[in-house]
Amino acid sequence: TLTDLQALMDNSAYMNGGWPSAGEIAADNYAVTSEAWHSFSYDITSQNLYIWEDNVFNDNVQNEWFLAYQAVFYANTVLENIDAVQTDDAVQKNNIKGEALFYRAQAFYELAQIFAGVYHKETASTDLGIQLRLISAINQTSTRSSAEQTYQQIIADLQEASTLLALNPLYKTRPSKPAAYGM
Repeated sequence: TLTDLQALMDNSAYMNGGWPSAGEIAADNYAVTSEAWHSFSYDITSQNLYIWEDNVFNDNVQNEWFLAYQAVFYANTVLENIDAVQTDDAVQKNNIKGEALFYRAQAFYELAQIFAGVYHKETASTDLGIQLRLISAINQTSTRSSAEQTYQQIIADLQEASTLLALNPLYKTRPSKPAAYGM
């Protein structure tokens, strides 16, 4: 139902929460004293990111890669099921589809910032991008796309989302038309 699909999009722990922060933690935007760094002992990943450790995620399954792709999984689940829902409320149906496209694009963008190289127009067709999971089937083998394919998918999702999303969302945690344009 639309209610079920909207509930997936409203799961803010995954759709608004698990975005990669590795780039900021590993950046030189702030300095942490040794004492403060040792106080992060509850968060080994943050410690590892700050010192650019080789095994950043310390083999933790709940890492930034996993959390972003969990949002992609939910978005793909919605996109695969939205057209089958019978309803007279086309506005809500379109909005939910737009939310799913927005969240997938956002997840792909955030992943590309951390796990793909810098975009160079001249070499984008051969530079490695990220894995573009466009279906929810977890058994399907993933292959890495090019940087060009990665950004083309992000842009395509956002362009379609911008035609479907509401100008003013019902809740501030939901994507909107201006958010799609801004992204």
